Amino acid sequence: MTLDRYEGNQMKKREIRSIDYDEAYEILNEYLDSCKVHKKEKKKITKHTRRVVDICHQITNELESLGYHPDQELLDLSAIFHDIAKMENDEEHHKITKEVLENYFSEDDDLEEVCSIIKAHKGKFKPMGSVNLEAAVLRISDKIDKINKGDLNKFWKSYRESLKEIKKNFKKTGQYRFKSVKTAFDKVAVCVFRKRICFILD
Repeated sequence: MTLDRYEGNQMKKREIRSIDYDEAYEILNEYLDSCKVHKKEKKKITKHTRRVVDICHQITNELESLGYHPDQELLDLSAIFHDIAKMENDEEHHKITKEVLENYFSEDDDLEEVCSIIKAHKGKFKPMGSVNLEAAVLRISDKIDKINKGDLNKFWKSYRESLKEIKKNFKKTGQYRFKSVKTAFDKVAVCVFRKRICFILD
């Protein structure tokens, strides 16, 4: 992967928490345009991104009712940028996001955590300990959105595999009770599934 289009970029880098969500979406769109993404593909990525952000909010609401309090700002930024590098390398996009975001944002703890959350949304679930819960929420939200894409087989397979990875991590770190967190995940997954069925039958 190359990022030659950024050579000589004199844009002043900012802290990632300093931007609002509209600015975050502008950066996402700007980057996708720079990749010369086909309009149809770009629309697909941005629609998926907005749905994932919404699902993250639904899960956070459920978790808060159980006494858990994910960092919503950090989670939202991670959700908005989780597929920003998808057109660079589909299979490895979760691993190379940091290279993309470092062109826009100053390197600090918040950027490290956002990149760690994003990296954990696919493959092995090994985020930084400080963002285990946020990383779990993003990963599961991304899988739940497969329901909206109409691919239930992929959803169940990736959902079960992700739960297994998260359970292993939670057991190792001892930070969170997997069963209670899974309750929030399952509740939102069922809600999204019901909405999808209603949409199909409408």
